[in-house]
Amino acid sequence: TVITGHAVHNDLVALKMEHHCNADSAFLFGVKDEPGATPSLKDLAMAVMGKAMPDTHDSVNDARTALLCLKDYLEKDGNVEPITRSFPRRKRGSTGGTSSDHLLVHRIPRFCKPDHITQMLLAHTFVQPKEVGE
Repeated sequence: TVITGHAVHNDLVALKMEHHCNADSAFLFGVKDEPGATPSLKDLAMAVMGKAMPDTHDSVNDARTALLCLKDYLEKDGNVEPITRSFPRRKRGSTGGTSSDHLLVHRIPRFCKPDHITQMLLAHTFVQPKEVGE
């Protein structure tokens, strides 16, 4: 079985799964002027198919788009042009502001209060929050 997709290694890690037969569009296409970098699916879709990705995440659309990009790669026998980024990549740890000490968390249940999050972080990590927003 071949697993195809874009940055599928992230999905495999999340599933705690190892699979050694993957066709990953993130690793097959390079980024212009950034050796070893991987392109975003958004940039890949625009460069390969001239298709803009929707603003709302859609895993089915992502899978189909990655598959079409992989088909393009195979049709060109791997002779593809490097992808140009649509925006410069931030350096790891950079939040774009004056500090890099932010932790962004999402999908927190509505009933969870800021104090719950603070106590959870203090109990289970080495992170000591300065501020927890609503």
